[in-house]
Amino acid sequence: MSYTTLNYSKGDEIDVKIDRPGLGMDEGIAHLDDNTMVVVVGAGDRVGETVHAVITGRLQTSLGDSFMASLKP
Repeated sequence: MSYTTLNYSKGDEIDVKIDRPGLGMDEGIAHLDDNTMVVVVGAGDRVGETVHAVITGRLQTSLGDSFMASLKP
């Protein structure tokens, strides 16, 4: 996956379905259509729901890119 394929930036708003709880307190894990992981802060109790979130950052690891986001109030 290439970050430029998605072209999301800090502040962009997205709708994602929360697949499972995250490792951190109150985090939910979602995946984009290309399987890129999105960690949504504030969505730990929203598994199975589609939420509106704001991209807050991007993480690059040896496994690929992922995004950090927070729930849009």
